[in-house]
Amino acid sequence: VILNLIVGVVLEGFENSSEGDILTRSDLQNFVKTWALFDPEASCYIKAADLQSFFARLEPPLGVGSSSKETYIKDDCLSGIGVNKDLQVHILNVASLLAKRIAKEKQGSQFGELSDSHPVQIELNRLSSMEDMTTTLNEFYMHRAGIIMQAVQRFRQRRVHPSSPE
Repeated sequence: VILNLIVGVVLEGFENSSEGDILTRSDLQNFVKTWALFDPEASCYIKAADLQSFFARLEPPLGVGSSSKETYIKDDCLSGIGVNKDLQVHILNVASLLAKRIAKEKQGSQFGELSDSHPVQIELNRLSSMEDMTTTLNEFYMHRAGIIMQAVQRFRQRRVHPSSPE
């Protein structure tokens, strides 16, 4: 119920604006059903590490379906999703940025950034002031990539310079 209310805010915001014909109620219902798979307790948060899987399970137009998950990692719009200190993302941030991404795809250069008075932007600003977003999705992935690179380097060093048996 809570997830439906939050996504309803996003849908209403886009219905009341010029982008109203871009997303359907069915698109956002699909979003809620898929989100619920990753957030069974309806906390409105999922782990940032689960976003790739979420995008893959989410049907188009919001998701990638069977397409490449890397599409979303490289997407400038989505790389700015706020990640809190618990390394989680909020449903409203994800839904709003996905909706903005679709609007940009469909409207091209005609799409402008959301004004501060846009209903979706107002809700995002309210959420941001309440949340302790400590990083962005892009920074989260960069940090994870650095950890993986360090592990690979240590592994390679051990193979080149194995420790002597005692």
